[in-house]
Amino acid sequence: LEKPLTGWGPGIIMDASKDITEGPLHKWRHAHNEYLQVWVEQGIIGLGIVGWMVVDWATQVWRLPKTPEVVTLAAMGMAFLLLSCLIFPAHLWLLGSFGLIAYAGIYRLAAEAA
Repeated sequence: LEKPLTGWGPGIIMDASKDITEGPLHKWRHAHNEYLQVWVEQGIIGLGIVGWMVVDWATQVWRLPKTPEVVTLAAMGMAFLLLSCLIFPAHLWLLGSFGLIAYAGIYRLAAEAA
């Protein structure tokens, strides 16, 4: 890899897909795996930041009392994280908004509990 730390930049997967003329990857704009896409476009540094965000968010969920709101937001967040392995929910506005609500909601509840 030429740029394992910083990646090749946003849009490289769509640009590279132009060279593929047939097969299942023909004209893909996304990697259909958010973590792979972050690694290729933003490098190890970007993937590390995403990993830190996920671990910190999960730590907040673990520390909060398990109220219906926390359980709902945690389930939304886990669904978003699991979908990130199979599709590209952060690139789709509706699924991305669910992930953002789950992420921000947990931090809001953690701030209220402190």
